[in-house]
Amino acid sequence: MPDPPDYIGFYVNLDRSTARRTAIESRLAALGVAHAYSRFAAIDGHGIAGPAGKLSPGALGCFASHVGALRQAIGAGTHVHVLEDDVLLAPELIPALKAMLARRVLEEFDILYTDVFVPVDSHTMMIYERERRQIVQAEPQTRTETCRGVRVVDLRGRAWASLSSYLVAGRSVEKVVELLDCELRAGPGMPVDLMMRKLVNAGTLRAGCTLPFLTTLDLTLDLDSTIRSSAGAEQRSRLASSLVRHAFYLHPDWPVVERLMRQYFPQSALTPRSVVFGRMLDFQIFGDFEYFS
Repeated sequence: MPDPPDYIGFYVNLDRSTARRTAIESRLAALGVAHAYSRFAAIDGHGIAGPAGKLSPGALGCFASHVGALRQAIGAGTHVHVLEDDVLLAPELIPALKAMLARRVLEEFDILYTDVFVPVDSHTMMIYERERRQIVQAEPQTRTETCRGVRVVDLRGRAWASLSSYLVAGRSVEKVVELLDCELRAGPGMPVDLMMRKLVNAGTLRAGCTLPFLTTLDLTLDLDSTIRSSAGAEQRSRLASSLVRHAFYLHPDWPVVERLMRQYFPQSALTPRSVVFGRMLDFQIFGDFEYFS
């Protein structure tokens, strides 16, 4: 049995989501760390007493579940890694986390994310892409990439969300629980991941994220929750963000990405204007575009 990680782990899973439980347990087992992670039975928001604030039952249950999982780590005297059950795990995840902990990354940050939501916004995508390029070498002829390591970027001031995979520093666990629990008791005004972002942007907490992303959403499971009976604009917009997020993963599943793009985002008829805009966005994100006054 491999040495246990230098932290304790939980994965959040609803009792009725048996297929997701099997999937996440298989992924943890494939990395040799199933013994280091415990299941936290996710809380159904319909059964929560007290004010729901502005949240739906599902979002309220998610909020309470993350608070509950972190609360179990109070007093453990170590870091805690929390996963949701629809996350893919890169083979390099555990060695990378161990290496970052050895470098004392969590002395600089309260929370370390291993992937985040990336909005479909050219400026944000450009920033992430330029940072990614500092450690990932592209091979145009073979259409492959070589990653030279993992870096951590500061999330303060960025547009981000997600709690699919994050590591909380041992010294910060109780603080994070107290901050979130206070909001939960009052009736949350926003989902738990956006509350975390608010706390980070206010300077109350410090958060970083790995690049490339060491985890990402399972696009098939994400599709089940975002594209339902009809693929409306909002659902396709959420899927678009998931595809952008997946592209920053260490091991993107390009065939699945291309299939989803063909199915939900067929190319519009080319016009001179669309060609110009497309080329310039490509230049901004992947070229050496500079802002000017």
